[in-house]
Amino acid sequence: MGVNNLEVVLDYLKLLQENSLREEDVDRLINSKEFDERVGEVVPEKTNLYCIKKSSIHKKGIFSNQKILKDSLIGYAIKEDHRTLLGRYTNHSPYNNAIFVEDGRNMKAIATQDIDVNEEIVVNYRNHSYGYK
Repeated sequence: MGVNNLEVVLDYLKLLQENSLREEDVDRLINSKEFDERVGEVVPEKTNLYCIKKSSIHKKGIFSNQKILKDSLIGYAIKEDHRTLLGRYTNHSPYNNAIFVEDGRNMKAIATQDIDVNEEIVVNYRNHSYGYK
């Protein structure tokens, strides 16, 4: 299925509107010391499963380096009180292929469908929060 990136961006803007948020406020928040204190500083996670690349959705994104099967663990978005690159750079899409799942104080990313090599790994932000509103 071809995804229309404009449709994805418009859905993200709709999500912000539904929550009375502005994009610049969200960008400022996720890059703030307050947010780091709440969900942890960003730390790299050693993995060959994915990498960061330029995203057509929003600046940078997480892309698979190999085929990821449905229901597989992709990695941790939050681990031991730190955000990983996966947690920081996974973009929103209403056509998500992964979901964040709380696991105690950690949050892991699970594939909700098979993900091809070089495919961007995306979650629907409406489906999760990590105690931050």
